[in-house]
Amino acid sequence: MFVEVNKMTVAVQNTNYSENKTFLGRFVDYTGSAVGAMRECSMIRGVCRLYNAVVANPSPVASTVEGVAGTTVTGLGIVRLPSATRAAIEDVAKAGDDTPGWRKIGVAFRSVMDAVFAWTSVGAFVTSNPTLRNVATVADFSQDSADLAIAVADHNQLTRYEKAASGDVKEAFAHSRKYNMLRVAKAVLSVAAGVFAMWMLMTGVTILPLVLTILLSLATTMVAIRRDLYKDEGKFKLIDLHHSYSFNEFENIS
Repeated sequence: MFVEVNKMTVAVQNTNYSENKTFLGRFVDYTGSAVGAMRECSMIRGVCRLYNAVVANPSPVASTVEGVAGTTVTGLGIVRLPSATRAAIEDVAKAGDDTPGWRKIGVAFRSVMDAVFAWTSVGAFVTSNPTLRNVATVADFSQDSADLAIAVADHNQLTRYEKAASGDVKEAFAHSRKYNMLRVAKAVLSVAAGVFAMWMLMTGVTILPLVLTILLSLATTMVAIRRDLYKDEGKFKLIDLHHSYSFNEFENIS
């Protein structure tokens, strides 16, 4: 077995009781959350924008739906401000404790950038201040870059654990590894979109056609939704690599 008996709760006993829910059931539950509703509205907005970008005669209905979805995303962003701020404060506090390493610093940086993005994007919407909009762009890119580095490291670490495990423990690590594959995919798309946004911010030049820009944004949202839904599709809950214990505690024992 891969872990000592007293550490089995990390994987084997970490049962996911939502496993037997249908995809539709999980999707309904997901859209009932603030993050899920934001992503669903972002997807609707992207579909409407894409439709009007490719048809000869843009649809007023699609434009109206796009506007409503965009306003809803901003409204939900306001609701998210307290939780984003709290997460940033908590992760910064954890970064200074005596648990190893760089991951906690990376998570703290990501959370701080997420909070900065949340506040400045809402501020930019309310005040139409271009400076706040630019700060939001930089913060969003920084957050996505940090998330990509963390997701890649988590995926590689879980891959090593999965290879050394067997039975239920292997299955638990495999599920978390696949989840992190989706995290990496979403982060890559986000960073790519961020590179183009940063380029436009620095030069004022748009290097992607409008349709490709919309497609990239829409693909990012859809992958993010798939990643979030996949979280509850396995037999076990996700392995928490940000837990206070060190994974050096795991041992190969027969």
